[in-house]
Amino acid sequence: MPWLVKESVSPRAWLGIGLSVGGALVIGLSDIGTDSKALLGDGLALVGGLSLSFYLLFGRKLRPSLSLIPYVGLCYGSAAIFLWIAVLISGLPCTSFSSSTWGAFFGLALVSQILGHSSYNWALRHFTASFIAMALLAEPVLCSLAAWIFFGEALTWRQALGDGLILAGIVLVAQANNQVKN
Repeated sequence: MPWLVKESVSPRAWLGIGLSVGGALVIGLSDIGTDSKALLGDGLALVGGLSLSFYLLFGRKLRPSLSLIPYVGLCYGSAAIFLWIAVLISGLPCTSFSSSTWGAFFGLALVSQILGHSSYNWALRHFTASFIAMALLAEPVLCSLAAWIFFGEALTWRQALGDGLILAGIVLVAQANNQVKN
């Protein structure tokens, strides 16, 4: 949706996007028919990807006129409100967690959210939306490779092929966009 943010996308970038979509399809289709939970997971991943796309599009429009701290305050604050409402409506527990669970919550908030996502939000002002979206695709690819290396998680040839296509697509988009917006 480059026309929404008035960014041009070169043919090389479209090729990179196509490679990454193809890689995601190879990975997603590799578990079709294995189990209904896999299909549910694929559907949730698709909804998550679409949600992230809209998040990036809105952020790309807002970041040029809004500095980082107010922007992330608005994003993270509204997300916290909606999540607390969902927790309260669903009746999920909010207390009585172990200290290691609270430590994990703190680590997720500090590392993943504040450092990780704030880096992407900072980048929305300085890089093209297509480059940031593609860079975000590296996260699950690198996590699957790390899980394979460090924890012995299974990595099928289809997943490896899909990961390779995604990484090749990221490289092409980075080269095509020269990473920096004008």
